[in-house]
Amino acid sequence: MDKIYEDIRGLIGSSWELSRIYTGDEFCANRLPSLTELNKVCELAEDRNLELTFLIPYLTDWGQETCSRLLDALYKKNPSTEVVVNDWGTLVYVQNKYPSFKLALGRLLNKGFKDPRLQNVDDVFLLSEELAELLNTGTFDSVELQNSAKVFGFSRMERDLFPYEKHDQKAVSEIKISYYFPFGYITTGRVCLLSSLEAPKNRKFTIQDRCTQPCNKLHLRMKSKEIPFEIFQGGNTVFYLYTKPMLELLVTRAELDKARLVYQGQAIP
Repeated sequence: MDKIYEDIRGLIGSSWELSRIYTGDEFCANRLPSLTELNKVCELAEDRNLELTFLIPYLTDWGQETCSRLLDALYKKNPSTEVVVNDWGTLVYVQNKYPSFKLALGRLLNKGFKDPRLQNVDDVFLLSEELAELLNTGTFDSVELQNSAKVFGFSRMERDLFPYEKHDQKAVSEIKISYYFPFGYITTGRVCLLSSLEAPKNRKFTIQDRCTQPCNKLHLRMKSKEIPFEIFQGGNTVFYLYTKPMLELLVTRAELDKARLVYQGQAIP
């Protein structure tokens, strides 16, 4: 991870500055901070004169109840806090209950081709314009979606780099963009492998009533000779680590889109 961070610092130089702290979680309501932890993050942001963004995962009724306590606290502290929503039901809930929050579309809503097993990628790009577009674009690249996002009150879209993305085939976004690095996510779901490790046999690979958050200490490295990416599983989500060319592309895309870069830390083996 230190090498990845050095690579990106070397690519972006000194023109980028730390301006914001992200807290919350995109993928799992069990990983949301406690009220005490949230207050500490808010204090840190205030002490460092940094803005705050709160990540909201896709929510069930239980998750919404848990998250609402945190959102209530944030709304009292700063009713213009930026929040990232990852499902449409949560969007409606937040708009109705916390109307002055600044809204960002989460990267779980940016659908695209992320299967890391694809071989001979350059040849696939040459087969047809349709295939090239499939590999290179996602939901957020749609002008219609960008216009709809503005209508719904979104001021920003959060995304990662797709595994086979090429910068010379993408239009500049009409809405503000955040790019996450050095991980992109492949897939996620409510059933968590790591949480199931501690469950009795009859409860393994089901939605757990309780979670001790083993993902805070344990990540899985997934290896295959057929996959050109380093793959990791953190909790209920599988990630790919950006390659050096992808990091170079990241900086190019960020400069073209005048984008925000979001460093996503992970404890990886």
